[in-house]
Amino acid sequence: MPPLWQGIPLDHKCKKRTCGRCAVTLLADAHFLAPKTRREREKTNQPTKRLACQARMK
Repeated sequence: MPPLWQGIPLDHKCKKRTCGRCAVTLLADAHFLAPKTRREREKTNQPTKRLACQARMK
């Protein structure tokens, strides 16, 4: 379940999972996350950036 759905307070705007405002930088343990979604790839091409609304655990 993505962090925003868990009630974790992160800056976000659209609630449609398309604006990119909830982008976070991974500091460690990226291997626990599923591959980026198409929308994540469209918003950022940096490997350490993920959208909190899109990122899911494996």
